[in-house]
Order: sequence, then structure tokens, then C-alpha cells
Amino acid sequence: MHDQIRPSHDETLLRRFDYHHLSEGPERDLAASYAMVADLMAETLPVSPHVTRCLSALLDARRELGATTTGLVARRDG
Repeated sequence: MHDQIRPSHDETLLRRFDYHHLSEGPERDLAASYAMVADLMAETLPVSPHVTRCLSALLDARRELGATTTGLVARRDG
């Protein structure tokens, strides 16, 4: 009997949640939180176009909020 291979979510999309290249600070902490949510979604939800759209929306939200956080830090430091 062959092992069944469980389909997985788009690895390219999940790699976009990587935060290890960011410096320590609020932006990295925020990105780590989003990565944790994305990993949890990918591990527990079935593969479907709906979940892919949700992961994409989560990535968009991370980018939007990350830009806001970066701007706040820059203004505070400047």
C-alpha cells in the first residue's frame, strides 16, 4: 500500500511570513506573531482556495501594519 501524501499549502506563500531577517524590535515581534498564526492555519485547516485567500489576506495585513509600525518607530526615533 502506498503512503498517501497529504497536500500542503503553498510553500511560497508561507515563506513570505519569514521574519528571521528582521532586526530585534517591535516589527520583528509583530512579524513573528503573524508567522505563528499562518503556521497554525496551515497545520490545522484543509487545503483550499479559501484558506489560500485567507493566508494572502493575513500577509497583506502584516505588510500594512508592519509599515505603520516602522513609521511609528522612525518618527519616535527621529
